[in-house]
Amino acid sequence: RHILLEAAKSHPKVLRDPAPMVAFDKFGESSLDFLLRFFVANVDDRVGTQTDVMVAVIKRLAEEGIEKRGFSL
Repeated sequence: RHILLEAAKSHPKVLRDPAPMVAFDKFGESSLDFLLRFFVANVDDRVGTQTDVMVAVIKRLAEEGIEKRGFSL
């Protein structure tokens, strides 16, 4: 949760209010699945911001030794 929130909060286009949030969603076949939700002020920034945040998450998880099989940057 901390890594996901950190990635969202560190992006300049992610709004502070309402604050980003992380929730446990479900158990996957070999994973724990979480939802990361955050808001941007301009809908035109949504896709680019989402991409930036997800790439930041993947990089941070890799730094912590947590891998997503079948995905690379």
